[in-house]
Amino acid sequence: MVGAMDTRTTGSIDDAVAAGDWADVARRLAEGEGRDGDGRLVAETLRPDTIDPSDLHQIRQAYIRLRPDRPARPWQRRAGALAAALRRDGLVRVPGALSGERLARVQADIDTGLAAKEPVDFVMYDQKEYWQEEHQAWVFNDALELAWDLAWLCRNRWLVHTARTYLGKTPHIKRVYGMRYLPKEGIDSHQYGWHHDMEDRYLKVMVLLSDVEDDGQYMSYIRGTQNATYPRDRFFKNVLTWDDIDHEPDAAPVTRTIGKAGDAFLFDPNGMHRGIRSLGAPRDAIFIEFTADGNLGNVWGSKLGLTDPHLFGTTDVDPLHRFRNLEPKWERVKVNPRKHTTWIESLDDPDRWLRPSDVRRFPFRSRPSTAAVDVGQAHQPEYVPPPDQGAP
Repeated sequence: MVGAMDTRTTGSIDDAVAAGDWADVARRLAEGEGRDGDGRLVAETLRPDTIDPSDLHQIRQAYIRLRPDRPARPWQRRAGALAAALRRDGLVRVPGALSGERLARVQADIDTGLAAKEPVDFVMYDQKEYWQEEHQAWVFNDALELAWDLAWLCRNRWLVHTARTYLGKTPHIKRVYGMRYLPKEGIDSHQYGWHHDMEDRYLKVMVLLSDVEDDGQYMSYIRGTQNATYPRDRFFKNVLTWDDIDHEPDAAPVTRTIGKAGDAFLFDPNGMHRGIRSLGAPRDAIFIEFTADGNLGNVWGSKLGLTDPHLFGTTDVDPLHRFRNLEPKWERVKVNPRKHTTWIESLDDPDRWLRPSDVRRFPFRSRPSTAAVDVGQAHQPEYVPPPDQGAP
């Protein structure tokens, strides 16, 4: 009988076969190694015509005892790895979340949409869009209106499953927005100083639409601070100092969101972070926010969802269901302006933040459909743990 082993053969599943380490071979099969996306065997060393039947029998015994149920799909395993990294560090990088023609369309749509807009001065955080001259920054809170291809990413199964695994509840989309930063000398105030977002727990996805280099407009994130708790007054003014966390500035484990266009950074915005401004290249980025409670005041909505409902389908089992069926927040606040962040205003109504999302399941498919463009890469991006990229 093959017992469980505490060590793993160095190298690949073929090396484990050559070493006769059947328990390790079984573990690797359970994790998906040597199999394709549908679970079919691709490892040549395990073909019945290349391995002794008695050895294959031992592998099957070990495999059945190790993993008696059906192995998780590749995207489920990837989501589990991403959620584990988020629990540990608060931030993880996913290269190539958008790629190929889909990325090119989103980039072109954002360029065209912003070029057609007249600058609107900042009045309040909830307005549809605004240009901040002093920050040289465009903020547009209805990114789906400019680039409907983003709906595909919002529904992408590895991304939704990661949010569900990390948040522990069925999630839904609460906001899809974008920012364009033009070159600007360093700023230390507002979102460009150390802070946490004034919200309860949720997951934010930043997708780069332009390359971000060392001298660019990146975000710095202090890994491991996502589980910090703060007094209530920190949610009225969310500025953080080094006294609020257990790190000294010179020793803080900082990750900078440097990457290529199409790369995504998933992060818990309760962690300590800041935007970095510089005279480097402009940066375009899209942000998708997942939440998992019944507080509909936190859902921003989209004009596109009201004018073109066919674009998102008609089912209520969709992470965009609430998002596309609500009047946009910038219209709601004209009638009922808020005095504080929605998180603060809902604190005295526990049902709003205890109640789970009423979106129960997802039809993991993209709609509307277009030609299959880099689907394999986009659905199964390479997982790369965030490196320690230096000082903030």
